[in-house]
Amino acid sequence: MFENDQFNNDNQFIISYELLALLLWIIENEDDALSTLVKKAFASGLKDQIPHNTQMSDSHLLEEAQQAIIDFFSIMESHMIESIHEQSVQKALEKNLLPSIDQIDTANCDDETLRMSVENATNMPNNANETPKEALCRELLQNWNPSQEKLVVN
Repeated sequence: MFENDQFNNDNQFIISYELLALLLWIIENEDDALSTLVKKAFASGLKDQIPHNTQMSDSHLLEEAQQAIIDFFSIMESHMIESIHEQSVQKALEKNLLPSIDQIDTANCDDETLRMSVENATNMPNNANETPKEALCRELLQNWNPSQEKLVVN
């Protein structure tokens, strides 16, 4: 979500396109849920927690606001990543790839490569000439970049 240690030189943070797309989708498709959430917040005492008669020039208030925004986007991104992972696992289940995934030696293939390969294999349209296992193996070979340190030469 953030680049260059969370902020650029102007103390601004950068939101990933995926997170921005998620926020736009929520705004467009979950207006009623957002309205209910806001009403629930005020019914639960949010109004009493909002400071009155404060100046936005107060540096402490600005820092708190900035941290709240960062926390909000971090939580949203965390939920988004979790949902993407769950969806990927569900697609792998649907295509019956788990037995094939269990056979992969993860000592020679990092988790990110495996995740990306499973995602690509499950997102591809079904090819009549290729089984899901073959698609996964092809994706693994395309994405795998073995490091020289792990190679053992006899």
